Amino acid sequence: MTIRVLLVDDHRLVREALREVLEKVPDIEVVGEAGDAQTALEQSQVLKPDVAVIDIGLPDLNGVELTARLKDADGRLKVVALSAYAGKRFVTEMLRSGASAYVIKASAGTELVRAIQAVTSGQSYLCPEVAGVLIAEVRDSRAESETPRLARRFASYRRAAPYFGEYCGSAPAQHHA
Repeated sequence: MTIRVLLVDDHRLVREALREVLEKVPDIEVVGEAGDAQTALEQSQVLKPDVAVIDIGLPDLNGVELTARLKDADGRLKVVALSAYAGKRFVTEMLRSGASAYVIKASAGTELVRAIQAVTSGQSYLCPEVAGVLIAEVRDSRAESETPRLARRFASYRRAAPYFGEYCGSAPAQHHA
C-alpha cells in the first residue's frame, strides 16, 4: 500500500528537501505541497492524503489550528507535526490538536519516514529529541506530583481492606479488637 503524503511548510526549500527524502522511500508518495494553511485545507479535500506533514509556523494559521481543522474535516487523516521547536508547549499543543507524531526539522530525514510509517500503522511517534524533552519534564515534575499523596491513600486502603473483604467477595473480614 502506498502512503499518500501532503507536505505543509511555508518554506519552499524545506518542502523540496522533504519531497526528495520521501521520494526515495518506495511506499511513500508525496501527492501535494502547500505553503500555507488555506492551500493545505483545499488540497487535503481534493487529494485525500493519508498523512499530512505540518509545520507549526505557517503564515495564515498556526499548525495547531490547521491540524484541528484537518482532523475535523477528515478523521482518518494522520498528522505528523514538523517543527524547528522541541519545547513541551509546542509538542503538547500539536498532540492535543490531533497530531499523531512530532519530529523536529533537524532530524527530519529518517525520523520523518519512521513517523509517517508509524502513524499509518496506528501508532504514535516522537523523535528522540522530543521524547527526551518530555521525559525530562516528567522527571522534573516528580517532586510536584501527586505520587506521595496517592501512596498514602493506597496505604490507607490496604489497612482498611480486611474490614471490607466480605463486601467485595473475597475472604471474610478479620475484625481487630
